[in-house]
Amino acid sequence: MEEYEKAFSEIVCIPGVEMNRPYAAGAVPGDVGLELEIEGRGLPTEGALEKIKGVKSNARWSTKTDGSLRGESLEYVLNAPCMIDEVEPLVAGLYDKFSSVKTELLLTNRCSTHVHVNMTGKKINEITSAIALWTAFEEPLTLWAGEERVNNHFCLSAKDSNQGTVQAWRGFLRSGRARWGDNLKYSALNILTLNRFGSLEYRVMNASEDPRRIIDWTKFVFALTRYAGDVFNNPKSLLYAMSERGGRDLFIEICARAGVSEEFVLGVSRTVSNLDRAVLDGFRRAQPLVAGFDWDAWMPEINKEYIANPFGTKKAKGSFVIDVGPEMLENARRLLLEPIARVDWDEPVEADIRPTGRRGLANIAVAPPQPALTPVRPDFVPDTFRYDRVTDNWVFFDSAILSRHNDNIRRLPERRVSFLRAPRARVDWSKPVQFTDGTPAIVGAISQDGRIAQVHALDNIISNGNSLYRGFWYNASDGLWNGGDNTYPVVQNVPVRDEF
Repeated sequence: MEEYEKAFSEIVCIPGVEMNRPYAAGAVPGDVGLELEIEGRGLPTEGALEKIKGVKSNARWSTKTDGSLRGESLEYVLNAPCMIDEVEPLVAGLYDKFSSVKTELLLTNRCSTHVHVNMTGKKINEITSAIALWTAFEEPLTLWAGEERVNNHFCLSAKDSNQGTVQAWRGFLRSGRARWGDNLKYSALNILTLNRFGSLEYRVMNASEDPRRIIDWTKFVFALTRYAGDVFNNPKSLLYAMSERGGRDLFIEICARAGVSEEFVLGVSRTVSNLDRAVLDGFRRAQPLVAGFDWDAWMPEINKEYIANPFGTKKAKGSFVIDVGPEMLENARRLLLEPIARVDWDEPVEADIRPTGRRGLANIAVAPPQPALTPVRPDFVPDTFRYDRVTDNWVFFDSAILSRHNDNIRRLPERRVSFLRAPRARVDWSKPVQFTDGTPAIVGAISQDGRIAQVHALDNIISNGNSLYRGFWYNASDGLWNGGDNTYPVVQNVPVRDEF
């Protein structure tokens, strides 16, 4: 362990981050949010559920449609976070309504249960411990949720997504940048919701005809998240707990805090032959978060009291308030009191921006014209590709070809082959694109310089309208290809390195 820390603990402080400031500022009331994606017959709509509400939070069930579901379907969503002790009456009330109106639940592998745990006011150490502890228990919990949730594209585990969530959060701890790709949304633990809602979203749970399973699951993930922040406030302490106590002991303690049923405890314990070993294997995937940074040096800074900007003003609806210090406020006040010159298009604009905010004399060059939003289509890009400004790639969007159904997916055979920092092949329409095992493939995206940026197995595509949900993307930041299930494709003319 000392060698590991010596090798990876090179970050003194997170660049540009106030260490003592909560990651998700503010104080949103409530503990958890729930989203239940349901397919069936005779599903009650929102009006029939208005009497089911949380006594403390006043949270109610709202309904909306979801493009990933089929047939008669609805997504039941709490319109506000509820308290953890309100979960049981809210879920039981919904299922009682299903029973009273004789709803027939048809719970396919598209249906799922998402739990949002409120993280507003929590700091980076608490979030880090929660991610690490979840990753440790992820495999047995996913197996308990159901076989259809294992390697499910809509809730990929750290094991099946090349540790996507762990690597994304590790990148933030190293750089201070929390801009992550939208594909991270489909991780078993979705951290994109931290920036949007101030929550951690747990996506592993399937839909169930038994409300007790949903109640137990919600209570457990909430208890795990809070347990991580309370007991392992310093993420490094997780290292010693895993070594000294083992996964089973920690699991039992979290279950006791959660107040879950005995069926849940036994059910999760029996998913694997050795719970201690399974938890330790999962924790190794999160080890870079807890052992790769000098948490002992960071904790004094993190524990300092955070005082919000006293000069802040009330945020108006639809506006943003930027934290500024007293010096910036004084400079702004001084500038507002100075006379404003009339515009004279015959004279060059004169200004000088100095650290003090005072105006002086300097010519400002005219800004160059902005480039067009969509670049000119290169000759090598067919009409079936459209430009995507987010990725700066040309993306294939022919929905007639991509109309594959989720139930018909064939998993590619697992291979120990990777693209580690391999260059991408240039697109060549005169040659077929295929994997090394001969599986036909299709080009999903092309970079501006004409290289393959995404590929798909023809019989391994999930699509919704014109949006591709399954593919092997090239990540220019780390030079890796990732298909989300530890199967790394080999495209023509791309060198590979075998891993043993």
